[in-house]
Amino acid sequence: IHRAGTVLSEIHVDNIGKESVIRLVSDALHISPSQARLLANLVHSKTSGQPLFVIQFLKSLSDEGLLRFSLSSRQWQWDLDAISAKRVADNVAELMTAKMLRYPVEVLWSLKLAACLGHECDKTMLDLLGPGGGGSGGGNNGSTPISSGVPSIAEHLDVAVADGLIIKSGTSTKAVYRFSHDQIQYAAYSLIALDEQMALHLQIARVLFEKASPEELDGMLFVVLDQFGRGSPLLVDRSEKSRVAQLYSMAAKRSFSTFAHLSASIFALQGILLLDEDHWRTDYELALALYSTSAEAHNICGVFDQVETCANIVFAQARSFEDKLPAYFSLVQVTGAKGRLLDATNLGLDVLQKLGIILPANLDMKVAMAVIDQTRVMLEAIPTETLVGRKMQDAKALAAMEMLQLLCRYTYMARQELMAVLMCRMVEMTVEHGICNESVIAFSHYGYITCNTGQLALGHKYGKLALSLLEQYEARAVLPSVYVNVYAQITPIDPVQAAFPQMDIAHNVAMAYGDFEGAHMCVNRGIAVRFFFGDNLSAIESSARKYIREMQKVQEENFCVSTSLFLQAVLNLMDPTCSDPTILTGEVTDQVAVLNRAFERNYNAILVQVHRLRIYLAFLFRLDLLAGELVESLMESYSAWKRSIPNIGLVPMTFLTGLVAAVMARKKDPSKWMPIANACRGKIEVW
Repeated sequence: IHRAGTVLSEIHVDNIGKESVIRLVSDALHISPSQARLLANLVHSKTSGQPLFVIQFLKSLSDEGLLRFSLSSRQWQWDLDAISAKRVADNVAELMTAKMLRYPVEVLWSLKLAACLGHECDKTMLDLLGPGGGGSGGGNNGSTPISSGVPSIAEHLDVAVADGLIIKSGTSTKAVYRFSHDQIQYAAYSLIALDEQMALHLQIARVLFEKASPEELDGMLFVVLDQFGRGSPLLVDRSEKSRVAQLYSMAAKRSFSTFAHLSASIFALQGILLLDEDHWRTDYELALALYSTSAEAHNICGVFDQVETCANIVFAQARSFEDKLPAYFSLVQVTGAKGRLLDATNLGLDVLQKLGIILPANLDMKVAMAVIDQTRVMLEAIPTETLVGRKMQDAKALAAMEMLQLLCRYTYMARQELMAVLMCRMVEMTVEHGICNESVIAFSHYGYITCNTGQLALGHKYGKLALSLLEQYEARAVLPSVYVNVYAQITPIDPVQAAFPQMDIAHNVAMAYGDFEGAHMCVNRGIAVRFFFGDNLSAIESSARKYIREMQKVQEENFCVSTSLFLQAVLNLMDPTCSDPTILTGEVTDQVAVLNRAFERNYNAILVQVHRLRIYLAFLFRLDLLAGELVESLMESYSAWKRSIPNIGLVPMTFLTGLVAAVMARKKDPSKWMPIANACRGKIEVW
């Protein structure tokens, strides 16, 4: 939690001192502190002031008659010599064990069962394990059947409730029993022989699974699986393994639906371990569900090797392309997260082709601009209410929309002409098949590319439409992508600083949905906007460091590199001893390594980012000639500057380029630089 940057308040809880023990004994026995002092000092020396130990030691003195209430004198009495001579357990667990061994055998057995079930259990479970519930019980070791005529496990636990070992809450029919301390549960569990624990867990699991109604099993699913998991080495029957694997599949899907992705990955893997190769033939749906869920959950958790293993097994065993789709999605995301954007894009394009989505051949920016214009003409002929009036139902179309949106993220870095075509195709599919969550993103995408190719009014129109649909369809899962386009990509009308909090909201929503890649995209774009449009440098530094750690934790590469460049620029600005603030090499990144990687992988967006940052720093530090050289290099060397779809970062960059050109026109070559300055001025006036 500390590494994630969360602010924590720490409270150190130590053992209590002698004076505190004196006050405790004084209050408990209703005597003055001076009367309690000798006894309290003795108790403290025996227990070292460990609170639970102190309380249970006093109770043990009462149980053994060394501390007793005198009716004749109406006060507590004790034998200091006998207490001093009393052997004291080394720890609380040992003291609790000794106390439990004095219980009747049925009470002790009930405590053992409760300890097997965990820190707490409810009456429903106990009744199923007891008589009348089909369970077996009675006896004082794990080898005795759970049900042997014992009146009620819950009633026996009431004895421990009276002694304070267990806390009972709820109603009489829906009571919950909770150990008052983990050391007490440990003490009860330790009374079960080691070689009998596994068998007892498996026996409990079988009884609960067989006797619980569907509704009861649904409520105690995770408890039942915990018992099966602890006893799984003893599972040998193939049909029983299959039934338990089905439970793991249910638990994995439920965990995934509540964004408990780590739990989902564990449950899916546990289910897979119970399968054999023949299960793909005899339990095809179960095997497919477990492997697909495992790939998806491990992808979100950043365990990429496991994703590739599961996906490849699905590709080899699945009976249809549709059954392979979830694994394809997971593999595309893993490939992208590893920084292999072109590989991820090509794999995604293959999937789209199999879904019937054919894209123009020989794509370049001229083709992309034509597609953008065709989409505009198509939308102008359709009333908005007709456009958003029906929902998309076709399964292949829905899968295609999801893949198109995924590829829009990866093509942003390297193939922006393809990105524009993908965005327009999402709009076209919405017109043809109806609206879905990804359609909301599609309209924000279209607003982004039209606004930043000069059609500002049209861009703002579709940005506002996306925000409206986001609320109308309650499509919160796609809010991060929509907010990135509307608040960090579309050329703004309102002051840009108003977008800062929106990007934080987008990040938090993406994290809540387990969309780590989307979350990192949000913070990267947010930091870019904050850097270029003006925010406190210390605040940017703090945010960037926090989010870079977050990205590194899940092995996110691309946005981590980009965010690190912004952070290094901030550090250069803040460091008065920096020898050359225009070089993005320092604590968090290496400019040469970043450029080499970007050239190798054709990441135009990173190449442009490095030049933009260096131009900005050079101009701020009055290194005018260097700024001019960098502008020339950017305009002459990188096709991305001339061909790519611009974004909000182009506004301050165009303004800055115009300033650099104006300075260079005075210093060096007016005929060369003044046209550039005037062109930038013209764009800024339009924007």
